[in-house]
Amino acid sequence: MEAPLDDQESLGAGLKPGDAHYRAYVGPPEDYDLIAAMTFNLLTTLGLRQHHSLLDIGCGSLRIGRLLIPYLNRGKYFGVEPNEWLVEQGIKRELGRALLEIKRPTFFFSDSPETIAQAKVPFDFALAQSIFSHCGLDLIKNWLSAMSHAIAENGALVATFLPGEEDSPQRGWVYPEYVKYRPATLRRVAAEASLRFELLDWGHPQQKWAIFAGPKFDSGWFKNRPLTWNSGLRKSSAKTKWEMPLQQRLRLVPTFGTVKAISMMKADCDRSITMNFWMTRRFEKLMREAFARQAMIIDGTGGFMSACGRLPALRASKVIL
Repeated sequence: MEAPLDDQESLGAGLKPGDAHYRAYVGPPEDYDLIAAMTFNLLTTLGLRQHHSLLDIGCGSLRIGRLLIPYLNRGKYFGVEPNEWLVEQGIKRELGRALLEIKRPTFFFSDSPETIAQAKVPFDFALAQSIFSHCGLDLIKNWLSAMSHAIAENGALVATFLPGEEDSPQRGWVYPEYVKYRPATLRRVAAEASLRFELLDWGHPQQKWAIFAGPKFDSGWFKNRPLTWNSGLRKSSAKTKWEMPLQQRLRLVPTFGTVKAISMMKADCDRSITMNFWMTRRFEKLMREAFARQAMIIDGTGGFMSACGRLPALRASKVIL
């Protein structure tokens, strides 16, 4: 079902990229939602979490910011945009003032890469969607140089570009026209900025995704294999760290030999089943062996109950030795 005509007009339907409308100015209006969803999914697949700090280069009318700002914790979103009117329209028509007050994003109204130093935080992720496809190589080098000092060692700039057989000779900002570059050229300028260039297997209507990664950014889990949400989730789950290490929680059981303590241990065990089956089995093994005498309770039937549920009885007696 098509949207009513007045809704289509308010969303810039039929306008060309670069036209003076908050949606059309940043790209094809009909792809406004698609680009946002595609980019948000990519960032979260790569590991973006709510506590991370993110820089949105050329944030425009918050096409992607309208998803990132609610997702990230308060004060964790930073946007750079030379056209202040675009950000104002994005706040008015896409984000809302109430959410702005809650999340407190930071905006720098500038086209200078040096501006990002004002943030004074290391960025876990940075985004340049459809920016390098309009930048001369001189401008790309300036941004990469600035980003090499702005992102964390395990952080990355996620960007799009248009691949070509030859490098475009233009300099500075080229918009709404496009420029193209060989991947080998971008790899070289990334290395000059001490960043690692890698292509990403992620869809885009017109361009190609790549990362410019810090020295400790982990990309090994998707090398030579599909980059998918499921594989990203498995990586994230494997690295999940509990608030208290397992051995430390186990040491608490003899001290708090109460129903409440056992319930706490069971709740933690139940949670680990969701996160990591191997860790659950390891937990039960430790409970059986090293801490069996302190952690077992009589279940009322002559058997024993561990913090993880029913285990085979260690003795036929109802007495805990």
